[in-house]
Amino acid sequence: MIVADFRTILQDGNIRMATYSPDSHTLSIFKTIDHVQHSLTQTRCMTLVDEYSQNKAMHILNDMDERVDKEMRFDIRSSLALHGNYPLHFMFSFIPIHEREQQAADNGQRTADHRRVVEYFGLCQDITDQKTTDYQLLQEAKKVQEVENTKTSFINNMVQEIRTPMDAIVEAAEQLCPRLDADKNCTHCDVILKHSTYLLHLIDNILYLSRLEAHMIEVVKKPCDFVDTFTTYCVAGRLNNDSVTFTTESPYDQLILEIDAQKVGNVIERVVENAIQHTHHGFIRARYDYIGRRLMISIEDTGDGIPKEELEQLNAQTANDARTSRGLGIPICKELLAQMGGHMEINSEEGLGTTVWITLPCQATTIKRKKMV
Repeated sequence: MIVADFRTILQDGNIRMATYSPDSHTLSIFKTIDHVQHSLTQTRCMTLVDEYSQNKAMHILNDMDERVDKEMRFDIRSSLALHGNYPLHFMFSFIPIHEREQQAADNGQRTADHRRVVEYFGLCQDITDQKTTDYQLLQEAKKVQEVENTKTSFINNMVQEIRTPMDAIVEAAEQLCPRLDADKNCTHCDVILKHSTYLLHLIDNILYLSRLEAHMIEVVKKPCDFVDTFTTYCVAGRLNNDSVTFTTESPYDQLILEIDAQKVGNVIERVVENAIQHTHHGFIRARYDYIGRRLMISIEDTGDGIPKEELEQLNAQTANDARTSRGLGIPICKELLAQMGGHMEINSEEGLGTTVWITLPCQATTIKRKKMV
């Protein structure tokens, strides 16, 4: 029963038994348990091995000829090829077979070479399909990478081509404005400067987003005191808007986190900027807490709010799907957070305001909460 099962396994798994004799330097491949299908000399073996595997095969054969006492597992690429010009690949697994212990006839002592390797026994499996699939996947991955590199290069070049004349327009408008006395002409210059500056900002965001998508921006986690980081980037994102009350709330005197402070700060700054732009009265409140190894940040405003359909788009939006009127800020923030293992959620009601929730898994090394008064 066991022999029958073994034969079935050999047949169904495209596996053959194999032996190698150091004495005769011969590799034997068995079709069945008791029938040799191929008996190959070492020279014949080497002629069937592809140049890619020549050194490996010679090293293995030398080890077996020297009767090295160890298990051996290796794959060999053959010089023979299937249809489609894919070379045959074989996986060999050998274990050493030792000479049986014998009693010396003259003195009853064991022979000195009772552990001598006399043969290697193992299995030979055809793994051509697996190797062919791996090769095809590798080629497809290379094609995808080439397309990605081409796209990134194109975007970078286009951004540079657009930015150069835009810089010239801004510079010319800045020099022209002081020379004009008419209020109407000055107004036109202000419009040119305003929209040119916005276009330059948009170009920078396109370039930054393309680098993010190509994973060209590395996330580097270092210990930082998030109490200072939070305040610094909230202030950096705040614009001049005297009609809105801006407050930050921190429940800690010190909170040392292992994060990429610059990138987390970039997200905070962008969200605060967006809140300022869409809030004309009331307040903006930014706060955070560290709960269950997660940094949780909320930025709440009493601004214009977001229509329901657009809100659904924003929450489902990815870096490759930036089709809302909110620009590229949200896609950039979401992609940055995703690459750091976090995520963003937006709650809003049109006309009543918006709250952005940012969640980021991280490790705290020092936690000092403020004392309750």
